[in-house]
Amino acid sequence: QVHTEAAFGTVWIVVVALMAPAVVVLQAFIEPIFSLWTQGLIEFDPILFAILSLSVLVYAVVQPAMAVVLGNNLIRQQLVLSVLAAITVIGGIIVLVPVAGILGAGVALLVGELVASTGYKIAATQWLKQNSLIWPKRMFQTALASVAIAGVSMFGMILFPAMKWLILGATLLLLLLNLWRFWSALPAVLTQRLMGILSRLPLLKNFFPV
Repeated sequence: QVHTEAAFGTVWIVVVALMAPAVVVLQAFIEPIFSLWTQGLIEFDPILFAILSLSVLVYAVVQPAMAVVLGNNLIRQQLVLSVLAAITVIGGIIVLVPVAGILGAGVALLVGELVASTGYKIAATQWLKQNSLIWPKRMFQTALASVAIAGVSMFGMILFPAMKWLILGATLLLLLLNLWRFWSALPAVLTQRLMGILSRLPLLKNFFPV
């Protein structure tokens, strides 16, 4: 159980500490960068960008569950989830693209990712239970909280552009607090390993003495 939680935590700490803050910061700065990159020939859609960023975060959070399903050759579950995700995406595209264009396709992809992620989590939880292991609920919920905070922040910046920098600052503070919650939920074997890595970094070695 400890090694399972350590393996899962290694993936989720990347989401909580790096990816969630990164997509929020990118959302705040991406528009002028995108316009410069495309030389103003393509109109930037902040909602589409936020949806695609959320899809990446959802995919990252579900990686431990996918590793359990794929690593143990749970073929039936893989087939069912692949079919469900494909039906969701294709159906969503057929319904939403005529109404919302490429934004509708982005929504369909996000919903398909959510469907697949939910299925993988359920399948992984069941397999772990059958093998006398427990899905690390506290760590998973904390990782999901970072995804939720990032999502609310990105759409908040879109809806209230005048408050963008205030929202960005508040969000980074919330994500930092959530990182502390996540760190406290990690197994000791992983925190000790991570502190050992941090202690070897030149800028951080004074904060993590060996």
